[in-house]
Amino acid sequence: MKKFIVTKYQNMILTAESEQDRIIALDAAPAGASLKTGDIVVCSVKDISENIRAAFCDLGNGKTGFLPLSECPVPPKGRMLIPVQVKREAAGSKEEMLTARFSLAGRYLVFLYAPKGERFCVSKKVQDRKLAARIREMLAQVCENPSYGFIIRTNAFAADPEVILREAKVLIGRADRILADAAFRTPGNLLSPAPDFLRERLLGLQEEEETEVISDDAAILDALQKDPVLAGIRFSTRSYDDAWPLAKLFRLSHYLDLARSRKVWLKSGGYLIIDRTEAMTVIDVNTGSAISGKDKEETFLRTNLEAAAEIGYQIRLRNLSGIILADLINMKDRVHWKDVESAFQEALRDDPAKAVLIDITKLGLAEITRQKKRNPLDAQLTILDNHHSAV
Repeated sequence: MKKFIVTKYQNMILTAESEQDRIIALDAAPAGASLKTGDIVVCSVKDISENIRAAFCDLGNGKTGFLPLSECPVPPKGRMLIPVQVKREAAGSKEEMLTARFSLAGRYLVFLYAPKGERFCVSKKVQDRKLAARIREMLAQVCENPSYGFIIRTNAFAADPEVILREAKVLIGRADRILADAAFRTPGNLLSPAPDFLRERLLGLQEEEETEVISDDAAILDALQKDPVLAGIRFSTRSYDDAWPLAKLFRLSHYLDLARSRKVWLKSGGYLIIDRTEAMTVIDVNTGSAISGKDKEETFLRTNLEAAAEIGYQIRLRNLSGIILADLINMKDRVHWKDVESAFQEALRDDPAKAVLIDITKLGLAEITRQKKRNPLDAQLTILDNHHSAV
């Protein structure tokens, strides 16, 4: 059974995903209000720079956002109030990256405001093009506004058409309210909160997955059960009220330390050194004590195989994204490199974010890319620490 653990921990709301009694993903969110990726807010256009083709927007409370003009379906003007979605949270000296082409996620559909391409997009994984065409026709009948569109998720093709249409109408209604409300709100006003890590994962569940959400906060469970976006998704909730803290029961402190540790040990005695920079993440694989008195080539293979599995795990646990380079231990046998490549494919297969092994070079560098959905865990924790210190 898949489990999600949600608890207030120190100065944050911590969500952990557990499979087979092991935490495989962590997300840290502020206990108070703070802009995050996916939030839709009102902004006021402050300044427009034609040189860089961007507008600078007032987000309230002294915050400024960066809005590329290519992300504006309507040319912005000074002091114009418009709804924008946070594409990237502020980090360091960089402001929030914004888009006026907002999206709203459902279980079977993703609503798109002013899509740049087709109004009704279908995943390339879908083989039944006739069924795809029928669903497009159905959506066109309820989606009359030419500025509205949808991405049709893969799981929509196994769903009842009436359920899909019902979800489409709900998402269109939400978009109508967002656009109408924006003109009467002040900068920074939240129009639609982003689906948090938990809701995002619940929306992506397969029908057959047995899932339980455990929390020691009744308000969190109550909000989940009443959330219309999650209607029809099969999951159970359990309120935890034991004297022993929920965070200790699932050893969340241990996993937080593991996710922030630069050095990660492998069972064979080898270890990983993980360094994340703004441009990429670099992982160095070392044999450590694993090499003493043993056949070197076999030791190198075993260490690289362990490293591949652990790298896949650490990428997901830490929510690493972008370019990831792993410097593996050099081996002579090309068959062994094929084994390591297969191990990486297996380790990345079940990642809910798109993670791809691009290549293993002749120098033994594994090149991986992973889709960014939210800030890496260490960045989330740093932002929370800074916010807590400033209060």
